[in-house]
Amino acid sequence: MSVRTVIEVLLNPFLARLIRSNQRHPLVLAAFFGLLALLAACDFSGARPRPNVLLIVLDTVRADHLSTYGYSKNTTPNLTALAGEGVVYERCLSPGSWTLPSHASLFTGLYPRDHKTTCELPRVLRRKYRTIAEVLAENGYATVGFSNNAWLNAATGLQQGFANFFDIWRERRPDGRSADGIDEGAATTNERIFRWLDHDTNRPFFMFVNYFEPHLPYRPPPPFDSKFVDANFDPIMVAEARGWFHPRELGYVLKVPGMEVTDSEFEVMHSQYDGEVAYLDARLGELIEGFRERGLLDNTVVIITSDHGEHLGDHEMMDHKMTLYDALLHVPLVIRYPPAVHQGSRVSAPVQLIDIFPTILDLCGIDEDQPEDSRLLPPSPQQAPPPRLSFAEFGRPTVFLEVMLKQYPGVEYSQFDRSLVAVNDGRYKLISGSDGRSELYDLHRDPGERNDIASENPDVVADLTNRLTDFQAKTPMQ
Repeated sequence: MSVRTVIEVLLNPFLARLIRSNQRHPLVLAAFFGLLALLAACDFSGARPRPNVLLIVLDTVRADHLSTYGYSKNTTPNLTALAGEGVVYERCLSPGSWTLPSHASLFTGLYPRDHKTTCELPRVLRRKYRTIAEVLAENGYATVGFSNNAWLNAATGLQQGFANFFDIWRERRPDGRSADGIDEGAATTNERIFRWLDHDTNRPFFMFVNYFEPHLPYRPPPPFDSKFVDANFDPIMVAEARGWFHPRELGYVLKVPGMEVTDSEFEVMHSQYDGEVAYLDARLGELIEGFRERGLLDNTVVIITSDHGEHLGDHEMMDHKMTLYDALLHVPLVIRYPPAVHQGSRVSAPVQLIDIFPTILDLCGIDEDQPEDSRLLPPSPQQAPPPRLSFAEFGRPTVFLEVMLKQYPGVEYSQFDRSLVAVNDGRYKLISGSDGRSELYDLHRDPGERNDIASENPDVVADLTNRLTDFQAKTPMQ
């Protein structure tokens, strides 16, 4: 019997008596239960103490625009340096293409099919679904979140389990900039994180951080605004691209006259998006260095990922709506934790965002039943498990259709009034719409998903359609 178990057995008979006798002394009770929380977080077996967990979401960052993933432009030197001390998962797939379902899956280890937090009402993660923050809190962890995305609010249920959650996005100016005008909140976020670390690290903690910079509009601060700008770019065109606010991108997607975007304009947008990524990478480096200076880094599981990618003209789309192409689903994933992760490794086997939930619990030594479809992330290429099917979903986009109708009345948008589900077997990927339209891609020969081969491969379509039917029949999305 462990020392922790002995403590629990000995204390249980006295809890009721303690509470009755100290009802008029709340400070005594608070001190006692604080001690219990510390004991619960301790490891009495002689092994290392439970680690802290730092889970970072680089919102709207697609993997193929990171130099860490082979991109030709040096957008992420700090992430690359960190990856040299950890493991890079080269094929991490998100189960959703936008914030709400992707974060709900990240926090629960469940597909959108199961947690049902999608575009459709009520757009809330229900209390019955346990989040990683809740599990860690129950095991003695301090839990804190810092978010720059308005979808991660108390009303959507994504703050379940966090003792403290800082909505940095509420401090933005009307133009979307942070109060200091520097960025979309990354600088302020780091300041708040360091302030919290300097006062609240007396027990293991779980910290979640959402950075927002690569979201539309793309307008990185100097010198990142010019870091990837070609000398031949028209300065007026650059200024216009930096002023593209939502829902301007919907005009392009809907092919509204006058809303066309030229190839040159997309080149400019790429330069500004890359500048946002590079700026965010600099802030990431600042954060990691802050952990290192405080002596926290080596006992912290650092996980860096994204909730989804971004369309930058791919498939004649912008932003991250209406599709399930890999421009939106292929996200970065880097983990650093020297005691358990092989340094400098790269895992090419496909993994999924839902795998982060059980992996955190395993690294923290917490025995908890993991969600059925998730599995532990391999700490090295040699330990990669056999391939499995991955799925992604996009519910009927009611919230986005409302914006389209209001902003561009009379424009045809019925082609987007459908839900989507995709299955990927490692080579072939089938995207199936509720309107009966399907697309098939050979990801080995066509990683950009430019050539739909559904009509040429009816057997593959039939097989993957059956896989999708089985997937949806398990717990149909409602």
